Amino acid sequence: MNVNELRKGHNLFCPNGSTMYYDEACLILQNVLNDSMSLSRITDECYKCSPQRWADIGPLQTLYLTVPITAVTTFYYTPSTSMETQSCWVTYKFDQHGLYKYVLDLSCDTIEVIEFPSYSHMSLLVFTVIVLVFWIVQVCLSNLNVQKRLQSILKQRLFPEIELENVHSADFSESEIEFTKVTFDEVTQRERVVEYTTKGTNTGRSLDQLNAFYLPEQKPVEFVEFEALLAFRGFVVTMWVYLNVEERTYSFFQSSAWDGLKMDDLLLGWFYWALAASFYLHFHLSLSRGESRKRVFLRGVLLRSAIYCVAGLCYNHINNTSPRIQDFQPQLRTIADFRALGILQRVGLAQLVTSAVEVCVMSRTIKRGPLLRDLEDSWLQWLVCIALASIHVSITYSLPLPNCPTGYSGPGGLYDNFSTPHCTGGAVKYIDHKIFGRRHMPPVELLRQTLMVYQIHEPFEPQGLLGTLTSCLLMALAMQASRVFVYFHHPYSRVIRLTCWGIFQLLVGGVLCGFRQYDGPIPINRYLMSVSYVLVASGLAYLVLLGLYLFISVWNLWSGSPFIYTGANILVMFVGSKLFLHTFPFA
Repeated sequence: MNVNELRKGHNLFCPNGSTMYYDEACLILQNVLNDSMSLSRITDECYKCSPQRWADIGPLQTLYLTVPITAVTTFYYTPSTSMETQSCWVTYKFDQHGLYKYVLDLSCDTIEVIEFPSYSHMSLLVFTVIVLVFWIVQVCLSNLNVQKRLQSILKQRLFPEIELENVHSADFSESEIEFTKVTFDEVTQRERVVEYTTKGTNTGRSLDQLNAFYLPEQKPVEFVEFEALLAFRGFVVTMWVYLNVEERTYSFFQSSAWDGLKMDDLLLGWFYWALAASFYLHFHLSLSRGESRKRVFLRGVLLRSAIYCVAGLCYNHINNTSPRIQDFQPQLRTIADFRALGILQRVGLAQLVTSAVEVCVMSRTIKRGPLLRDLEDSWLQWLVCIALASIHVSITYSLPLPNCPTGYSGPGGLYDNFSTPHCTGGAVKYIDHKIFGRRHMPPVELLRQTLMVYQIHEPFEPQGLLGTLTSCLLMALAMQASRVFVYFHHPYSRVIRLTCWGIFQLLVGGVLCGFRQYDGPIPINRYLMSVSYVLVASGLAYLVLLGLYLFISVWNLWSGSPFIYTGANILVMFVGSKLFLHTFPFA
């Protein structure tokens, strides 16, 4: 096969016709010796793994192999008929859809690039430039008040009589205002509706004009689910949809093999965080309006938890196709084999605990007091969540495990030179198997694609029950961010507190993981929902929310569009992205 034939169609296929996926390249191995060769390989992603048998190649033969691009690959080859040690070590970082060639001649030469890889980041760069251009145009138009001027001109042209009436009625206006408020009587334990009316004539400016003249523009406390939080929610769910459609095209967007933190790992924690921040605002609004705690608990906590759990069961079985387009479940699983846990189930269970505590002890009115009054009013909530996180750490590192080391939290499989292949997740997997059984775990074939680096062969639930305990801590941290906006109204106070909270969590999370990816006291791991992962994800969420708050609400450089619209319907977007994965507008 000549070079032109090799170059033909290399973007999708190796020369032998095997498919190259979005995160693979093609390597041509040519054996020029009269002896068979045995190849073994390992990647940097597989921590503490020994090289595994890769392929065999006969004398004077050519072999075509697909190689991953997400990590540096190291391979060596030895003659099959010889008992010698490996002849050559080759280490190389392949790029997407590149075509490479290596000659097995015991000279240990470098890999030759036959066809350069595709520039997969160009589309992302173009998209970012387009978004920045639209944002700059929007800021310029808003600063010039172009929209308001166009609206004023259209009103004058289309409805001149309305403008004339407004001019004559501006000085003398008669209005009747009705007020209705629902209050809760702590003595009788009943809700009471109060209605009152006022009517009069204003001989000066209208009341709205006076308020606009004397009072600065402020949003009411009821709309404390401000644009910054909506934009944050919208950003999280938009990135979720994007990664589902793009199928993890870019390596820096992919999830970690086990320990570590990448963009896909952050999105899961930020999804929990964004929902919990909104939960607190809804509870505060309901209680401040005078609704009974029983009603808020039943409708706002218990019903919401049931909705999320039921939606999670449906979400687990919408589509079980892997990123490699391999359908592991061509038929719907029976109820006896349903996957019991999942992302939305964890949201429902964690918010049931944290929200129930909040509703029971949350103050109806905001008290003026010391600088740390938000912490003084929430000490019981923090006590509960810290106790749950302590239980998580104690069980993870102290529970005796059959046939596994106590305190083991590794991925199993090839990890640590294949010494504990059946201990994936340690106590997390053990508890899930004891409570739910192996039949209610994700399919093993799907795990091999998701956690393919360590070649896991045991059923394992990444959204395990034990991780719900630390999810409660994550939600409590998110509610604290909303508490800052409720208790403190000055932008300076909010900025200082958000900054301190974010940096403090990042520092504590870094100390727990030893400021390294592997072998720390408590490594950052989103599959186990470790405490260090919770603190780092929450700390970064604080800083991102702070940036959005400054851009949108303080500096008025951005309206938050279009993320505020997707953020207002985060659950619909989340489920819809899976249900209509290959359908417009999700694709």
